[in-house]
Amino acid sequence: MSLQRVEDRFAGVLIKALDTNRVLLIFRSDKCSEPHRWALVSGGINSDEDTLEGLKREVYEELGTNPDILKYDFIHIETEGDIRFFYYQGFTEHEFSPILNEEHDDFGWFDINELPSPLYSKLGDKIINICKTKNKK
Repeated sequence: MSLQRVEDRFAGVLIKALDTNRVLLIFRSDKCSEPHRWALVSGGINSDEDTLEGLKREVYEELGTNPDILKYDFIHIETEGDIRFFYYQGFTEHEFSPILNEEHDDFGWFDINELPSPLYSKLGDKIINICKTKNKK
């Protein structure tokens, strides 16, 4: 019997409010890897989910809001070994106040030129790249 290789999938979304042009970041709690850092809404995709379906589940779990208030645009995939991370940009008409789960202690809406600190690993560059990629489409 041969073993199938398991691929780990993760997805994240940079949420942008169209009325203010600001992006939503969430502050990771002690219950997360790399705690006490600002991050995107993100998480693992279950094997029975497609990528966008799993991302919407994460939006609901982490923000306590209906994930369908966002319009999702796929940006790109980063691969490292068996891990694939799918980046999206999500658009909402207006800023909103999420109801955070235990994975996060705070949230904020930020101008991409005035991001908070400290950020999750390499997140500043990723946010700029996501915004540049979206502007080229």
